[in-house]
Parts: sequence; structure tokens; C-alpha cells
Amino acid sequence: ILALRGPGEEPKFEPADLPWLHPGASAVVGLGERTFGWCGAVHPAVLKAMDIKKSVFAFELDLDPVLGRDVPFAKEISRTGSGMQRACSGTTAGESASI
Repeated sequence: ILALRGPGEEPKFEPADLPWLHPGASAVVGLGERTFGWCGAVHPAVLKAMDIKKSVFAFELDLDPVLGRDVPFAKEISRTGSGMQRACSGTTAGESASI
């Protein structure tokens, strides 16, 4: 998901202090000075309270700052360009296509 941003500032992962996540196995995710999500292992006490016997990993991301980027635009391609007609017809410069 983070790779969809394209080139630019790299996201930062810093240790999280969230009560539902395992300390040392969780992080908040930021971009510049803004935090836009969290990820990590669910805290063992939460798993026990829900009678879950396997490890669970979770995340939440606000996609607006992640996907907010400039999108490059290409120039329109001419449908009557000199090289395009020859390439489609199989002719070379100076020849004409017989149909």
C-alpha cells in the first residue's frame, strides 16, 4: 500500500505505545510530521480476553495522506503522426500501402 505513493518521502515506523498492541512488536506509521496509522501484534492480554490462542497482527492506515500525490500526465499521441501510419500499414517513408 505504501509503495503506491511512488517516489518521495519515505514513511517512518516508530515504536507504538498503544494499549491493544504488544509493546516492542508494534509501531505508529508516519509521513513527515504526520502520523497516519499503526501496525503490530495484538497484546497478549487482549488475545486472552477474547480466547484467541494464535498470534494476531493488525493495522490501520488513513489512506488520504498515503495516496495523496501528484500524478504525471502524458501528452496526447497524434493519431495521424507520420511514423504511426507507416508502422500500422507496414510501409516505409516514400511507399504507399495498397489495399
